[in-house]
Amino acid sequence: MKRNGLLAGLLLIGLAPEAFAFAKYGGEFLATGIGARALGMGGAFVSVADDATAGYWNPAGMIFVERREIVFMHSERFGDLVNYDAGSFVQQLGTANENRAAFGFSFVRTGIDDIGYTELDSTTLRPYVSRWVSNAEWGFFFSYGRLWKSWAAVGGSAKILRKSIGDDSALGIGFDVGTLLRPWRRLSVGINVQDATTTFLAWKKETETILPTVKFGVSYPFHVPSIGGRLTLAADLDARFEGRKYATAYWLGDASADLRLGLEYSFRERLALRLGQERSGENAFAAGAGFRIPFGGNALSLDYAFLTNADLDDTHRVSGSFAF
Repeated sequence: MKRNGLLAGLLLIGLAPEAFAFAKYGGEFLATGIGARALGMGGAFVSVADDATAGYWNPAGMIFVERREIVFMHSERFGDLVNYDAGSFVQQLGTANENRAAFGFSFVRTGIDDIGYTELDSTTLRPYVSRWVSNAEWGFFFSYGRLWKSWAAVGGSAKILRKSIGDDSALGIGFDVGTLLRPWRRLSVGINVQDATTTFLAWKKETETILPTVKFGVSYPFHVPSIGGRLTLAADLDARFEGRKYATAYWLGDASADLRLGLEYSFRERLALRLGQERSGENAFAAGAGFRIPFGGNALSLDYAFLTNADLDDTHRVSGSFAF
């Protein structure tokens, strides 16, 4: 493990000059998302957002969560080098249309442990590992959503961000705002503006800036009695303004966009199969499955998502949820 941590540290050091010079990826640790269900659909979830993870994907969607619900997720990247943990909770505040509202809490953490700090031995003039440190990035979301019209909801999240590596740390506060519209039959249209006011992370000697990301999504569930279930098609467009250019599928000047596609087949609300494309222009194919066990008016769910990539190791994501 410590050897892997040392390799991760070297990788971070090698990338640091570019990352800090352009500050394009300051909020990238928040971009993965929460919940194996959503990630099995390639992250095309802004207009679906009907479970406990809505506080992250689109806080307006929390009012469509039928009951109080909690979810936790864990995944590992590059073998067991990078740990990613996340969780969400949603609580309804009212059921009548004129008072329908909900609040929620979410968190995400990305961490690399056992990163070696080296020093030069004055006698042998060879480098040696003097101590081991960790790199951790945290995001905490405090969300609220409310029904605005019978076919429209609005919501927002205040979030606290913290980054640390060794003895250095940074703290920031940001805001997300979202809306979820259901204007015609079962059609859903969602918009979530992350870091809407621009988020600033304050280090000891410098400030890191996270520019807004606009996530736009549409989805439509088809009820198909012949196959005993529901088929949901979803698509999201993630628009950024950081000048990523060739690192994205579409770009014009400093504006860039990635397309996410997702499909979910749910059989009698018990078994689900999912497919997705996490980012257009890359080999980032996603797939997943889940099952739901109802009991005593409650429900326990377990979901799994798999992401493949041509250049990096495959990623496995597992989440469990409890509705009560």
